[in-house]
Amino acid sequence: MMNKDVGVAEVSHAYLIEAAERAVPIGYKQTGVGVIPEDWLVLSISENHQVATGNTPPPSDKSNYGESYLFASPADLGEKKNIYQTEKMLSLKGFALSRRFPAGSTLFTCIGSTIGKTGYACFDLTSNQQINAVFPNLNNDSHFTYYALTYLAPRVKVLAGEQAVPLVNKTEFGETKYPLPSTKIEQTAIANALSDVDALLSELEKLIAKKQAIKTATMQQLLTGRTRLPQFALRKDGSVKGYKQSELGEVPEDWSVLTLGDVGKFKNGINKSADDFGYGSPFVNLMDVFGKPSISCIENLGLINSTDLEKKEYSLEKGDILFIRSSVKPTGVGLTSVVLNELTETVYSGFLIRFRSGGKLEINFKKYCFYDEGFRKRIISGSTVSANTNINQDVLKAIPIAFPSSVKEQTAIATILSNMDEEIQALEQRLSKTRQIKQGMMQELLTGRTRLLQLSAKVAGQSY
Repeated sequence: MMNKDVGVAEVSHAYLIEAAERAVPIGYKQTGVGVIPEDWLVLSISENHQVATGNTPPPSDKSNYGESYLFASPADLGEKKNIYQTEKMLSLKGFALSRRFPAGSTLFTCIGSTIGKTGYACFDLTSNQQINAVFPNLNNDSHFTYYALTYLAPRVKVLAGEQAVPLVNKTEFGETKYPLPSTKIEQTAIANALSDVDALLSELEKLIAKKQAIKTATMQQLLTGRTRLPQFALRKDGSVKGYKQSELGEVPEDWSVLTLGDVGKFKNGINKSADDFGYGSPFVNLMDVFGKPSISCIENLGLINSTDLEKKEYSLEKGDILFIRSSVKPTGVGLTSVVLNELTETVYSGFLIRFRSGGKLEINFKKYCFYDEGFRKRIISGSTVSANTNINQDVLKAIPIAFPSSVKEQTAIATILSNMDEEIQALEQRLSKTRQIKQGMMQELLTGRTRLLQLSAKVAGQSY
C-alpha cells in the first residue's frame, strides 16, 4: 500500500521480522556479546573459572623475597604470552604468604594505567594485587582461555571509567561475559592455531634481535677501525696498514682524530613563546629527533611562527646534524639525527643543537658514526645532571671523534650498515604484518565468524 502523503511504500511488520532474522546467518545466534555460532556458549568469567586476586608479602621483611618463585606485576605482562621470568621473585617463605596461582592460569591486569595486559602462567606462581588470575579447569583449554581473555581486554578496560587510578574490581571482572565453544576440542583447535602464530612471532623477534646484535658488533668493529674493509686495508705497496696511537687509543694510521669543534660548527635552536606555535614554518622538535637517526622531509613536523631572519639563522641544510641538548634519561642526551635533504623554510627547536660539518663527514656515514659506543660514552660523561641530563656546545666542541680520512671508506662503511638496517627493517615489517594477521585471526576465531574446517564435522555430529 502507498502512503499518499509521503509517497513511500509501507513495509509490513512481518517483512521487518523476516529481514531481521535474515541478518543473523544460518547456524548463528544473536547474543549479548554479538553474533556467535548457535552451538557456542556465553558465560561470565567467574561462571566458568575460579578467579583470584594477587597479594604482596610484606616488603619490610626482606626474607620474603628471593629467587625461588615468580612474582608477577603488570610490568611482566603483555609483551609475550608466556611468563617465564619476572622482575621480582619470592622466597619459599614469601610464596607461602601469597595466593598460589596454578600453572595454566591467565593473569589479567585490573588496576592501573595498563589494565588489560595479560600473561599465561607456565609454572605455579603468584602476583601483586593489581592482577587477577583466572584458574584453569578440566572443562576448558587453558590456552584458549588466555586468548579469549586477551581479546576481551578492551571491553574490560572500559569498565574502569575515568578515575585517578583506573580500577576494575574482582566482581566486575568476574561478571564480564565472553563467547566460547561448548566443546574443549574446538577450543583447543583455536588455541593451537593462534599458538602457531605466536611461535612465528617469537622466532621473528629472536631473528630481529640477532640481526640487531650483529649490526651493533659490526658498528663497533668498522667505526673504530678494528676491522678494515679489504679495499682499504692495504697500502699502495701491498703491505697491511697499521695503527697509530691517539687520545682515543689505537686507530688506523690513515684515519683522522679531531674534536667536533675542529670538524664543524654548532648552533643552538630557536626559542619562541607558546603563542608562536601551531602556525607558520615547519619546525623540528626534540621528539622529531629522538630515536630517529635521520630526517628527510617536513611531513608530520609541527609549525612555528618565525621571521625570515630566523629562518636563515636556524636553517637546516642537507647533511646537518641535530644533537639533543636535554633528556630525562642520560641515555637520551646527545642522540643525533642527520638531515638527508634540504628542509626549506624549516627551523629547529632550542632543545636541539645543529652541527654543520662541511665536507669532512659523508652524509650517510653521519647516520652511524655518532652512535659508536665509545662516542656515546664520551657524550654521556660530558653531560651534566639537574632535573634533566643536559649537554652544551662547549662540551660537544671538545669531544674527539675518529673517522676515515677517505670519504670513500666512510661511504663503504655506511653502505654495509645501511644494508643491515634494510634487512632489519624488512623483518620488522614482516613482524608487524604477522601481528596484524594474528589480530585478524583472533577476531575471526574467537567470535566464531570463522570455524576451523576440520572441526566442523566433529562439532556438527555432537548434541548439546
